[in-house]
Amino acid sequence: MTETVQEIALTERQREILDFIGAFWTRSGFCPTVREICREFEFASPNAAWTHMNALKRHGLITWQSGQARTIRPTEAGVSLLEGGDADG
Repeated sequence: MTETVQEIALTERQREILDFIGAFWTRSGFCPTVREICREFEFASPNAAWTHMNALKRHGLITWQSGQARTIRPTEAGVSLLEGGDADG
């Protein structure tokens, strides 16, 4: 069974990261890097960003191409959530 946007329960930090990715894309026209996410959230290690991003990917809210720069972006479900869907499940 596939989760709908209303069924997805995100942590506050996951929601902040999703919001940042969407806002970065809107503002600049390209995707943020893991380093930019780390800098924004003051993560000491990229592992912290990857942990949150992997959770967002498991929920089907973001995607990226491994080995390619600037490919982190919201999926259709992620965009729907950013546009006003409820993430509290």
